[in-house]
Amino acid sequence: MFLALSSILRAESLSQDSILNLAAQNLYSDASYADSLCRLYLARADYSSDFSGIAKAHKFLGAIAWNHDDLKTALTHFTYENEYALKSENEAEILSSVNNLGLMYIELGSFNLALDYLFQAHNYNDGRRNRGVHSSICNNIGLAYERMGNEAQAIKYYEKSFALIDSLKEPQAMAITLNNVGWQHFQLGNLDKAERFLNESIQYGKKSKSDYALKLALSNLASIYEMTERTEDARLTWEEVLERSLAVGDIEMITRSEFTLAKLDYSKGINKNQNLNLMLSSLDKMDSINNYMGIKDLTLMLAEIYEGENNYGKANDYYKWHWEIRDSIYNIEQSRILTEMEIINDVDRKKKEIENLLQKSEKQGEQLDSATNFNKILIIIAICILFFFIFSYINYKQKKKANRILAGKNEIIQKRNQEVADSITYAKRIQSAILPPVSSFKKEFENSFILYQPKDIVSGDFYWMAREGDYTFISVADCTGHGVPGAMVSVICSNALEKVVHEFGLTDPAEILERVREVVIERFKKGDASVKDGMDIAFCAISDNKLMYAGAHNPLWIYRDNDLMEIKADKQPIGNFDRATHFTSHEVELKKGDRLYLFSDGFSDQFGGPDGKKMKIKRFKQLIAETLSANMEEQGQELLKAFTHWKGDFDQLDDVCVMGVKF
Repeated sequence: MFLALSSILRAESLSQDSILNLAAQNLYSDASYADSLCRLYLARADYSSDFSGIAKAHKFLGAIAWNHDDLKTALTHFTYENEYALKSENEAEILSSVNNLGLMYIELGSFNLALDYLFQAHNYNDGRRNRGVHSSICNNIGLAYERMGNEAQAIKYYEKSFALIDSLKEPQAMAITLNNVGWQHFQLGNLDKAERFLNESIQYGKKSKSDYALKLALSNLASIYEMTERTEDARLTWEEVLERSLAVGDIEMITRSEFTLAKLDYSKGINKNQNLNLMLSSLDKMDSINNYMGIKDLTLMLAEIYEGENNYGKANDYYKWHWEIRDSIYNIEQSRILTEMEIINDVDRKKKEIENLLQKSEKQGEQLDSATNFNKILIIIAICILFFFIFSYINYKQKKKANRILAGKNEIIQKRNQEVADSITYAKRIQSAILPPVSSFKKEFENSFILYQPKDIVSGDFYWMAREGDYTFISVADCTGHGVPGAMVSVICSNALEKVVHEFGLTDPAEILERVREVVIERFKKGDASVKDGMDIAFCAISDNKLMYAGAHNPLWIYRDNDLMEIKADKQPIGNFDRATHFTSHEVELKKGDRLYLFSDGFSDQFGGPDGKKMKIKRFKQLIAETLSANMEEQGQELLKAFTHWKGDFDQLDDVCVMGVKF
């Protein structure tokens, strides 16, 4: 306490600018000292009604709070910074305050509110008056769009940020901005552009000697090398990332680098046991520091490695851990959202508390008019000490309140989870409306079955039937994802089928699928966000004894006299695809007794059995062949029993849909 008072007494003799510079120097190394300096600066600025100075003080106090993850206090100070910046009519302070509020709301996940503030700053400063500040604003707008998943808009503003900063020749800012542009192109699949921007980012990172910017760009570039199977380039790049991470003790990046290097050697068959142990050790490190995002990525990679080695028991273990950690991240995110809502709603109350404190400061300041310089110093010190104890008391009260909130949070989350579950259950009713009733399907195909087993309450798989003119159309589709996201895509894809078949008058399956692809892509383009979702499908058009088929990834099986006739699908989905070609129609003359099977991949991809292996297509074919003597309805029941028995205690990994029809 005496050292702190001594430091403040020495600071009292300094000018306002010197106090602020001293606070800036200690912002991260000695936050407590920087905080005291800022409050001294604030008391002086308030006494002289220096609105610009008050705004600066709150900007620094907000930065200190943010650096200590005290988002409530940070948001309060930035809000107050904005209020006094507007009173001061100081352009630089106005831009700083609005930009800080935008960043704050990005951190809180309120992206639309963040963009409101950032576009205020963007429109206020068109880049001609302060190119550096305008570049920062454009970069933050890009960050908001990136967090929203709108890669195209993110790239637009990141590139605009780079164009502005390029003229200022600030290597670190240029390195970070170029990395952001490269990463967004990587997300969009534009690998050549991504690689070009990331290489430029690395060059500027080396010029700036910014370890953070350099490691970021190098790790992203290494990921491109891995994706394009340039293993040696990937290895050299990850080794450089590891070396730089070790130099600064970056545990997260050290762990990720070690894991990836071990994985690269493992995939080449080099010291497989040793490298597998290194990967498992890396995962333990991620687990020890509770890095959930890292655990999510590493468990998925290990699951895929074990699956590639046909070690299905281990693969299932790591898939299960992967899904569990994803659920944990979701629950943490829900908890964070609740907390952030409380933070935003608490800003006005906090502002009033600070205003009351400042009013007290004003009353104390009026008494200084008749005091000596020595008395002024003593009163200012007393005010600083008073602020310290008042804010300590406020923090104590906030902690008590936080404890009460935490005590009741489980109940709130359970209630929210129940609301979500109720909403999903209702969504199931909505999704059921797009599925043809089994009774209608049976009326059209008396000897048939539909095996429909969603992984969750709602499904990304769906079956479909329609009649138009002389043709009956049937299909089984597997949309991107499962659960709620998959169900949303399934509604769009089902509606596209309805539209094309009933409005365009097409009967050829290949033409229908091509038109459906156009409709699906167009539907997903309507929003600002870039969406790459779609579906795989087996689609049949039947008229009398003539069957026409076209497929996207999903084949058609026809059993005739116990022999399997497999008609392969085109290796492309319905949706955005870089190498899209025309679909192929196949025509078959049906005979009495022919059995048709349309299905998604959920049945054959299920882990289970005595060895915990994936079922695979070969075993699925065998199950169908073994049950051909049963009628179709009984065969459907037998397949369901076989699936349930195979799955056993393993979790269902995907939605399942199988359709069987006998002629």
